[in-house]
Amino acid sequence: MRRRWHSPRNRAWWVCAGLVLTLMTAGCEPDTDPPEPPVATTSPQPMGSTFRFGVHGEPATLDPYSPNASDLTWHLVRPVYRSVFRFAPDGSPVADLAGDVRQTGSGAVISLRRVTWSNGDRVMPKDVALSLTRSIEAGRLRGVTGARVDGDAAVRVEGRADDWATLLAQGSLVLPGGRADLEMASGPLRIRSRRAGLQVVYERNPEWAGKRTRTKNIVVQFVQSPDVMFDLLENRRLDGAAPPSLVNLEERVTALGLESAAALGTERVFIDLEGSDLTTAERTFIANTIDRPAMQEGFVRDTGELDGSLPEGSRSKPLTELVLAAPGGDELLVLIQRVAQERLKAVGVPVDLVVTDPRTFYSEWAVDDPFDLAVRRTFGEIDGARAIRLFRVETAIAYRPGTEGLAVNPSLDGPLWNVEEWYVKPQ
Repeated sequence: MRRRWHSPRNRAWWVCAGLVLTLMTAGCEPDTDPPEPPVATTSPQPMGSTFRFGVHGEPATLDPYSPNASDLTWHLVRPVYRSVFRFAPDGSPVADLAGDVRQTGSGAVISLRRVTWSNGDRVMPKDVALSLTRSIEAGRLRGVTGARVDGDAAVRVEGRADDWATLLAQGSLVLPGGRADLEMASGPLRIRSRRAGLQVVYERNPEWAGKRTRTKNIVVQFVQSPDVMFDLLENRRLDGAAPPSLVNLEERVTALGLESAAALGTERVFIDLEGSDLTTAERTFIANTIDRPAMQEGFVRDTGELDGSLPEGSRSKPLTELVLAAPGGDELLVLIQRVAQERLKAVGVPVDLVVTDPRTFYSEWAVDDPFDLAVRRTFGEIDGARAIRLFRVETAIAYRPGTEGLAVNPSLDGPLWNVEEWYVKPQ
């Protein structure tokens, strides 16, 4: 869906905007500042040969089953590794490597299509079984207890699922031997190089049997803030980008003469409670104090909605000081962080703020949970017992006029889901 953004000009918006400015100048500064974002200094590549796309932050790993894997990890390897099933933009599962799924008494048998790696070797059932085993260990295939080879063209999975296709689409990327190998690919692209802190460069996979990519090279650049992302788009150093949802994303896109698409899907904003030792009553107190409806009206408005209902029951105010973390460069999450601090301080709960770069926030910090609370984004479901649900928000992409093929996919598969179609028309 392509559309121009239109900004609401109602009284409630301006009242909330004033609140935001007040909070941002109230001295609630984070403990640490995010590092300066890397900025490309080379001239744009010739039209048609290279498509440059920006993403917010940088993943700590390109191994989707690593403990440090993030949503961005999955998005970046989406065009490299094929999956047993994938998600279409409407959220429906689509067969990829799977030819057929047959239900059994203890699970299912998945027949596999004949596919090759970029070196010409066949993708074997062993590759699939080992990859599914790692996915099970990573907790991405809940209800599945095991996977093993079943003949020379099938894999047998053990466990229970209401819908095997949907479950497998949540975490069935197939890696060579079950391990990430950046020199191997089964999808339309393979990774040619990766420069830490800057970019990943993709090229066509010569063994890809599907539709050939319209652009020879795809460069995905890591950008640490929306301001830099939009500056790169305006100055033709990026052709497209996936900015995080912002309070005033509409105004920025329109003012710069860019085009965009957005859709409400599986992206969620929530407060992670994993690092805290708060009681259930204390968590309920926090959830009902931060005032989700006011945040929704001021920050999300028509680009999202409240995500579920808040917990009911007894409420008890936390007795200790809390530390609330957020990723630098994500303006929406930082605003939520600061408003939550003000709400809790107003009822006598002291809160310190910490901000760090998104790479650390969504990898090391997501695993170690060093702080009591953290404002996060994620694609897919979250555990309501270990999080305060805030909002479902639109997933957006922005691109320069003259580009073709970019389309938002608000599912787990992310913005590179149809990279074969991307193209910049010669001018």
